[in-house]
Amino acid sequence: MEVLKFIKNRRTIRKYKPDTPSDEVIQSILRSVEEVLKPFPIPFKLYILMGKAREESLSIMRLNYSIVKDIAILGRIVPEEFKEHLNNLMREFLKDLGGAPITLIGLTKLDSWDKDKWDEETLYNWKVAWMIAEVIMLEAKKNGLDTGSFTFHNITVEKEMKEFLGEQDLNIAFALNLGYADETPVPKEIDDRKFTIV
Repeated sequence: MEVLKFIKNRRTIRKYKPDTPSDEVIQSILRSVEEVLKPFPIPFKLYILMGKAREESLSIMRLNYSIVKDIAILGRIVPEEFKEHLNNLMREFLKDLGGAPITLIGLTKLDSWDKDKWDEETLYNWKVAWMIAEVIMLEAKKNGLDTGSFTFHNITVEKEMKEFLGEQDLNIAFALNLGYADETPVPKEIDDRKFTIV
């Protein structure tokens, strides 16, 4: 039931305090990743970008056009009274991607950018990678931290990020900001009927 509570109460954060999480908390997150990979082994690497490394990667990560697309989509679906807040928040977010002290980049083996052409192994790798992302978000919340995901949907951005990381074999599956929230997200009503315990 505690896990279900974390799932229902976790919110995506787009603005962070500069405080860096402790090494102990980061290690607990890394252990949670290892626990997922034991029963679901896939090719996987997790890069932890902080300090100068994160700052240097910002110019590449900000090219992620899907963030701008998300703003447009959210602008159409949020209530009128929240639109100005959302637009201001996203404009600030684009400056330094929320100012999070840490960004985590998860990579796995993906054969193609075209999801319609994925074979079973590629789809499996993608699913497990995102299961890892979800576990990271829950482990972070358990330790009083906040997260926000943003994903590279642009082949040029991924290529440049892989060069920056020195990675050749694996592909970017997810990117997560990690830190302490410096915002209060818009409340979201969650329908309990959407959650089933099996």
